Amino acid sequence: MHPALSRVLAAIDLDELAAAAGELTGTDDLGPDGEARIVETVAAWDDQQALANLLMYPQLIPPDFRAAAIERALGEAGYLRLAAVVGVDRIDRTELAEEHQRRLVRQLVELIAADRGLVAERGSVSIRTLLCTADAPDLVEVLLHPSEQVRHHLTQALFEVAGPAGVAALLDEPGFVRPATRIAVRARLLADGVDLSDASDTQRFPLVLSPVPNLADWRP
Repeated sequence: MHPALSRVLAAIDLDELAAAAGELTGTDDLGPDGEARIVETVAAWDDQQALANLLMYPQLIPPDFRAAAIERALGEAGYLRLAAVVGVDRIDRTELAEEHQRRLVRQLVELIAADRGLVAERGSVSIRTLLCTADAPDLVEVLLHPSEQVRHHLTQALFEVAGPAGVAALLDEPGFVRPATRIAVRARLLADGVDLSDASDTQRFPLVLSPVPNLADWRP
């Protein structure tokens, strides 16, 4: 087993975890023993630290088990959910079946809508990895989120898949978004300084990442 994998599974500090994971480019580095160890860890689902570390770097989870592990963690409360939300940003979507991509998007949209803290903030960043144009109406529905940071991330994600003109069309044309939501979202975007009539890059702004705590420091 690659020595870096042992450090990945045992790391209690996120900087140490990043350094160890950085020595592994993916499952090709693990070898049969390493893959078996990861599969055993995921199947047992009882070592929260090791699971959280793998979920933050899901490229280390063998493809046949990756999507199921992420979906399971997103369905739980606590730190594993946060770890999975963070890890989604590191997924290679080409290694996920279309059905898994769509399920993950639905889960993330629901989590963002329901959460008022770090899960929503990081989820609104990570969801960009999996989005396609067909997801845009669902994302528009979450643009009334109380967090300005979440709204900013979701707006930027919508601009990536649909552009300002596409978002404007979703809010103008019936059938995509509920009428009451269309009016409220337009007002919210205007208050946030978003000009849907401006298709230039001046509407594109950097994302703002809130720091993620270590498991020992996590307070829901």
